[in-house]
Amino acid sequence: MGIAVLARHPSMEAVVFDQPAVVNVTEEFIAEYGLSDRMTTIGGDYLNGPIGGGYDLVLASCTLNFARDCMDKMVKKIYDALNPGGVFVSLHDGMCDEGTAPVVHVLNMMSSALSGYNCSLRKGLIANAMLNAGFRSVRSQPVRLDVGLFDMDIARKAPRTED
Repeated sequence: MGIAVLARHPSMEAVVFDQPAVVNVTEEFIAEYGLSDRMTTIGGDYLNGPIGGGYDLVLASCTLNFARDCMDKMVKKIYDALNPGGVFVSLHDGMCDEGTAPVVHVLNMMSSALSGYNCSLRKGLIANAMLNAGFRSVRSQPVRLDVGLFDMDIARKAPRTED
């Protein structure tokens, strides 16, 4: 997703954060698309380690499920990594109806749930964590993708105040 955004916006730079085992493959794709001068990678464990900082935008696309049980802490880490006025966008499943909808997410999460690891996110969990972290504004909306309905939460950090 980052490659697609940078390819369309030549003035932007990006950092892709992923698991250390995946970063080498990510770097190969970045080089293949000729974006090595504007896109770098960080490999790590975003739950327990640093995620970098000085960002104007953080996009978490279907990845915060692993932070389900520590969402307030994770979103606060993202808040702290953003510059004043920065934006955090999360695209994710938003389970509702006691975890029975949307059906596409129920089916996607079923094998994990049956093995004892429930990583589905209930509707509103991330938006509430955004408010708890101190974001100035939070907006939520459904987004229909070709694979089904997702939730998108968008939060903006307050700009730096003038002295």
